Amino acid sequence: MKTISIVLLLSFFWAATASATDTEWKEIFDSTYQDKGIQVAVEKVLKEGVTPESIIHQGLTIDGLLAQDIVKSLYCAGVEGEDIEAACQTIGIPELIVVTAHEKATEECFDPLNPTQSVVFIGAPNSADSASGGSYASPHKPSQ
Repeated sequence: MKTISIVLLLSFFWAATASATDTEWKEIFDSTYQDKGIQVAVEKVLKEGVTPESIIHQGLTIDGLLAQDIVKSLYCAGVEGEDIEAACQTIGIPELIVVTAHEKATEECFDPLNPTQSVVFIGAPNSADSASGGSYASPHKPSQ
């Protein structure tokens, strides 16, 4: 009986901690967005281990914040293009928004003269998108 009580108590504690952490990052994200903008907010919660999908979901709850701006900020923060694309597909963000966000990120955040950045393809190199010359790359800082 003590074992069951301990397991239930630990389960309750874990659930309460997970919920508090979830609430905390959302509050940090929202307040940072209000104070410093979407780019800083995205970078801050990414450092805390928040997923791109969670960031997009939370960002879409903020009045006036566009999906394109959230996605662009994820690209600019160096999130893998494949991860961004998967999150957008799950949430239902149209591909046109993802492509436009990537193009803006490439223009605004990617420095072609910086050798520490690389371009990472989203999807297979033989896909119709990449064969047609589509702009499906991520400004990504390789981990070392």
